[in-house]
Amino acid sequence: EEQLAGRRVSAMILAPTDDGRGKPVAVGTPVPAADEVRLSIPAADLPVGDYEVAVQVVSAEGVTEYAAETPLRKLPPAPGGHEWRFDENNVLLHNGEPFLPFGWFSYNFGQHTAEDPYTAMQEYNSQYRMVEENLERMDQIGAKGLYVAIYPYGRGFMNTGDVVKQPLTDEEAAVLRERVTGMRDHEALLAWYMADEPELRPVLPRRAEQIYEVARDADPYHPCIMLNDSIAGIHSYTGGGDILMPDPYPLFLQGKLAARGIERTSEFIKACVEASGGRKAVWVTPQAFNYGDYGRDENRAPNLVELRNQCYQAAVYGAKGFLWYTYSQASNYPSLGIGMHFLCREALDLQDAVLAPDAEDAVTVEADQPAHMHVAVRRAGDQLYIIAVSTATEPQQATIKLAGLPARLHVVSEGRSVDTAGAAISDRFDTYATHIYTTDAALEGRPALAEAEQRIAEADAARRKPGNVAFEDGGATVEVSSGARYGNTPSRVLDGIEVGMGWRADQSARGEQWLAVGWPQEQTVGRVVVYSTDVLGIRVEAPGAAEGEWRAVAEATGEGRLETTFDPLTASSLRIVVTAVADGTAGAAIQEVEVYVQ
Repeated sequence: EEQLAGRRVSAMILAPTDDGRGKPVAVGTPVPAADEVRLSIPAADLPVGDYEVAVQVVSAEGVTEYAAETPLRKLPPAPGGHEWRFDENNVLLHNGEPFLPFGWFSYNFGQHTAEDPYTAMQEYNSQYRMVEENLERMDQIGAKGLYVAIYPYGRGFMNTGDVVKQPLTDEEAAVLRERVTGMRDHEALLAWYMADEPELRPVLPRRAEQIYEVARDADPYHPCIMLNDSIAGIHSYTGGGDILMPDPYPLFLQGKLAARGIERTSEFIKACVEASGGRKAVWVTPQAFNYGDYGRDENRAPNLVELRNQCYQAAVYGAKGFLWYTYSQASNYPSLGIGMHFLCREALDLQDAVLAPDAEDAVTVEADQPAHMHVAVRRAGDQLYIIAVSTATEPQQATIKLAGLPARLHVVSEGRSVDTAGAAISDRFDTYATHIYTTDAALEGRPALAEAEQRIAEADAARRKPGNVAFEDGGATVEVSSGARYGNTPSRVLDGIEVGMGWRADQSARGEQWLAVGWPQEQTVGRVVVYSTDVLGIRVEAPGAAEGEWRAVAEATGEGRLETTFDPLTASSLRIVVTAVADGTAGAAIQEVEVYVQ
């Protein structure tokens, strides 16, 4: 403070001049020097063009002791009529209005209806498509009222070989600029997806920054997203985008809680704020999938309480966008399909609170495990919101103290209220529980969390069909002739869900393609039902007399649902051989198999 005493900080905007010195065209009011200062420069009347912002530290004697300049560009209105930018609180604005991105990676937008609440999505396969193909795809997305984040480049820029370890060449920059220019004006474009976990390859950080700089300059009207899966990666690639959007998956275990700790979410969000000095927007890609479907044994999908915890835990620390990974599993897990519907609607109802900056109110928290209580106080208009999230692995009691509390607060989505006596909220937090307290009476009638959980429980129970000996909890196993690299999760054919994930054969595999269901003990079986989007014909086989031999017992043809009955037999396995597939499909694929006595 002594070193800064008497000094002042001034700032101005300079227009370019022939002598290179610049002409002041807007000047801010100087302020006393401090460790951190905020200056305002009137710029509304500046013409469109390129400028410099010049900042000076001047001594009490009028001597300039420090000076710095940075480029500034004032843009014309967005040519496509869709301007995306951030306000001073890192809230995304669409044509000046606050926008909450909430949606999925790889969303099946073709099935999107007016009943679906999602606002945004990410398209992985955009990097494999030509510009014209992406434009056609965005036409379809825009027709559904959605906005999409896509890659600005083709696959070779970030995903292949040693090229990712080299700086961007002039030739690559030209190709990238042309591609961005060809897609930038589409009305469905939300953002450019710059990289997916680049630290795992690893991508040269400077290359990621160069790609961002080219995309940003070619299209200044859409933000750029950087996704990382480690705190070290967040710090290494901060310069690669306008939005830092980590994927801090907690990894939920069967019969247990999060393997990594569900507080991993807030750790990553805080790292984003730290790495960017709070100057970049922070979104998040939380876990809405079962890692077990990617080969990690003993994993499971998160339940609604865990989805809600991840969402609001991130919001407490400043996340203002939510793109969940991944929609491809939503059909097979009611907690995802039903739960995410509920959570998205709730988050949109709470948009003002989620997007608001932290209030200046001083809040204190007393709890059994205070390190596992995450609390934010937000004010929007005349309404108060208190978001409280527990990451403890057991229930805990917490008291949240805030001066001047109303006597009673509504608890969002819980159908109850709490008395505060004007000073504190005392409440129980079950394991991983989230409570949101508010004065907003408009939220009192919204759907209850308990009702959504009941619908999920009913949908889970309905997966088990009476008499189906091929259901997943009866010890049945699956063996297949081949498996595609992507979209192949054979164990899902036993989950009681007739759509979504399942077995997909390797399209290049030779010979007959088949799926076999086996049991630890012999079963008496006489009817098989197969659900498939691609298969038109099957042959059911049972083990023959010799080891490795199979004999045909039935055949079936049909579309969507193929059913066949045969004289009941006793066997420890059955094999379903694909005999016909629909034209134009990617080969054999089965979503569900049911086996009955009759």
